[in-house]
Amino acid sequence: MAAVPGDASKRAENQQKLLLEIIKRYDTYIGATNTKIAVILSYSMAYIGGVAFKIIDLSAKRSHEWTWWLALILASVSVAATLYGAYRAYEALNPQTPPGRAQHEKPSIIFFGDVANLVGGRDGYVNRINEITDSEIVEDLARQAHVLASIVSNKMGTLNRSIRTLAKVQLPLSLLTIIALCLTSY
Repeated sequence: MAAVPGDASKRAENQQKLLLEIIKRYDTYIGATNTKIAVILSYSMAYIGGVAFKIIDLSAKRSHEWTWWLALILASVSVAATLYGAYRAYEALNPQTPPGRAQHEKPSIIFFGDVANLVGGRDGYVNRINEITDSEIVEDLARQAHVLASIVSNKMGTLNRSIRTLAKVQLPLSLLTIIALCLTSY
């Protein structure tokens, strides 16, 4: 089959469009993950504050019977689980950048770290944009898509551990803590 002169250019254009859509999707995943992290952190801090205020309130007003100590132990373990879940959420929120590029790779025209450190500053970046080929653009986009996929995978895994801790440990403990605190209130 004979190659049509515009085929390579059309192929590169289609690859670029596909890779840009993939990158947008990953960016959306990162934004959604950060929103979930904000909800987890807000919940965690509100829960810890609520438990602390209730314990302080009960400490000043009640005798310290066995229900008090049970509530205190459950609250402490529950708060520890909440802090662990919040720690995991903060870990997922931490900005993640690629470890660097291989020696044979040219600086990326997309990654902010490479753009900011490009030799020649703004003029060097403009020159790099003007000289880049279609195949280099596709290669750079593919590398950036891979880096973003790694970042999304890591964020999702860390967020999953945070959510599992809260759902499987903290929520049952918080229910028991609430019951114990209600028993202590009488």
